[in-house]
Amino acid sequence: MVRPGEVDRDLVAARVVRVLSAGARGRSTWNDFDVRGVAEEVLARRNVVGDRAVLRELAEDITRRARVRCLSVVRKPVPAHVRHLTSREVLDLERDIQGRLAVRGAFDGTLAPLADVAQVVDDQGLDRGQVDGVRAIAGTDPVVLVEGAAGTGKSTMLAAANTLITQAGRRMMVVAPSRNAALIAAEKIGAADGPAAAGLAFAHGFRWDRDGVWTRLRPGEVCPLSGGRSWPR
Repeated sequence: MVRPGEVDRDLVAARVVRVLSAGARGRSTWNDFDVRGVAEEVLARRNVVGDRAVLRELAEDITRRARVRCLSVVRKPVPAHVRHLTSREVLDLERDIQGRLAVRGAFDGTLAPLADVAQVVDDQGLDRGQVDGVRAIAGTDPVVLVEGAAGTGKSTMLAAANTLITQAGRRMMVVAPSRNAALIAAEKIGAADGPAAAGLAFAHGFRWDRDGVWTRLRPGEVCPLSGGRSWPR
């Protein structure tokens, strides 16, 4: 049990911004109401108890302190319900991801030979766009992005690409937001089923706490969950 007077308000405010930055709620921007909600969640998890009016003042003050730590992605006043707030941590992460993709995308790869693709897709009725997708996925480009609405034949295209990849002695692994989605997609495509995205991150040393804040184990560091030096694999 923690009394309101024992709370380090700046420390809790910093924690609120970290929780929001972790993207546990599936977004990289938030609004004033999100800040207040997370502030109350963080206080509740720390078992802060007291008079209702005192707790309200505490939550409001921490919300104000957390709000000051946030950055806006727009340069004009907006209504409080608009999700325009973010953090330096989120912006730095986005720039890092963009930079890594740009570096990988700068390498010139080769498409899978059209003759090889034709042997796989002749009897599947793939259109030109799907054939181009198969060639790109089964080629040597380090980064390939294929976009299509539901029902446009992405699974059929991936199944054909998986056949080519398997024939070349390689393996396609399917990763999806949830484990169940990964299993279903892998079954449709005929590829090796992979973990959920969180499982893949876990296998690469990432851990997260009850607030959804992520950290990464250093090489040789003891895993707080298993107690062993399971990273790196």
